Amino acid sequence: MPCWTVQTNTVELSNVTDIDVLHDALKADDMFGSVGRSGGVVGFTKGGYRVALRNGRAESLMPTAALEKTVGEVKQAYSRHVVELAAKRFGWAVKKGGADRNRFALVKR
Repeated sequence: MPCWTVQTNTVELSNVTDIDVLHDALKADDMFGSVGRSGGVVGFTKGGYRVALRNGRAESLMPTAALEKTVGEVKQAYSRHVVELAAKRFGWAVKKGGADRNRFALVKR
């Protein structure tokens, strides 16, 4: 695959098997407040609401549209964290792409 290729994938929270990675991803991201874990449930606060992620599903009293947006942000945070872990494991560095947290480049060290 050429180095200038952009590849996209979809993240389904129901496929997340390592809850520790999801927990670490949310803790590393400043948009999720008070992140905690109890058994297979990862919880955090967002916009004054408590959100629980259990078995790939988000549960909260926040309005539906806000919860859907939050789930998208969780998926993005998880994706960024997984890419950073894989890059580190294979000797690559993640170079931030400015103010947009979803823009970055991987560079061989």
